[in-house]
Amino acid sequence: MTADLSARQQDTCIILFAKYPAPNKAKTRLQPALGIDGAARMARQLLLHSIEQAIDTGFSVRAMCESSTNRSMLASI
Repeated sequence: MTADLSARQQDTCIILFAKYPAPNKAKTRLQPALGIDGAARMARQLLLHSIEQAIDTGFSVRAMCESSTNRSMLASI
């Protein structure tokens, strides 16, 4: 790894804005095809995939959400 890349990795942070994938709140347009629980599972899988992809970059990663309740729930995933 070059010094320039290492310096960029230290200075770069990926911020993910997310909400907890609660049933009947997440991916509601997919509910007719997947059902309420299926849409929530899809939202959870997509969120986890986004987090994994961000971590794989090697940059610092922060997940942000709109409320302390969501923060607690997101931490449980």
